[in-house]
Amino acid sequence: MLTIFWTNNDVWLTNNTFAQNLVKNDFTSYGGGAIYLDTALTDVALYNNIFWNNSAAYGADLLITDPTSTRISAFNNYFDRNKIADENEALVSPVTEADNIDFDRKDRLFVDPEMEDYHLLPDAVCVDAGTNTALGLLDHDFEGQTRIEDGNNNGMAVVDMGVDEYMFTCTGDIDRDKDVDGYDVTLFAGGLGDGITLEELAANYGRTGCPYELILTCPGDIDRDKDVDGFDVALLADGMGNGTTAEELAAHFGRTDCP
Repeated sequence: MLTIFWTNNDVWLTNNTFAQNLVKNDFTSYGGGAIYLDTALTDVALYNNIFWNNSAAYGADLLITDPTSTRISAFNNYFDRNKIADENEALVSPVTEADNIDFDRKDRLFVDPEMEDYHLLPDAVCVDAGTNTALGLLDHDFEGQTRIEDGNNNGMAVVDMGVDEYMFTCTGDIDRDKDVDGYDVTLFAGGLGDGITLEELAANYGRTGCPYELILTCPGDIDRDKDVDGFDVALLADGMGNGTTAEELAAHFGRTDCP
């Protein structure tokens, strides 16, 4: 949980992911699962943040102790309006807001939230849904990957919501070496196509400079078939490890639970 106490300065929070925070003890339930805002006469701006599956007795996404004197502006955030409240447990709406997305339990946002993998899925509603004019917007995401990217491949580069910047990948770049070539054809013929079709591979064949979304939860799964096995060893030996080290592969060898 992030707690903001009395301050005379304006506050802005940009491109954070507040997920699965819980506030409760054995005797009394408290509010403010993700953010507890205990300040007054302050302008607070929220840009491009994701609030997901936070839990508290009230104000699970945002608890504002003095909503009468605290100005909250919310732009391009994903949150649950029923989880923004004051200390009297009354619901509060931001003073100024635009282009926010309301929480929907049917939305699939993350690769593997149960394993705390909060990389965005390709079809997540938060991809390319932020605002490029956000205060404090950095030129990279939490892993150092370039931000802003055209994540949905519509020709317009728009920042994502949350800490992760999804990068549109080259369909057919099976070995994740940033091009689609004969090595990928060989992997596809060997049944390691990771769900792509022959038509998709053919349509992208010859592409170079492909971006890719780096998922760090299972280093060593070079062929992206959700396990680390002898095929990955062979790829590493052939120089197609995509930055994976022998030590990383050895540490994860035998895993079958890769996202």
